[in-house]
Amino acid sequence: PLRHLEELLEELIAIA
Repeated sequence: PLRHLEELLEELIAIA
């Protein structure tokens, strides 16, 4: 599940 969170965080950072 950690991998999913990391991916989501990366996506959020890319959107920022």
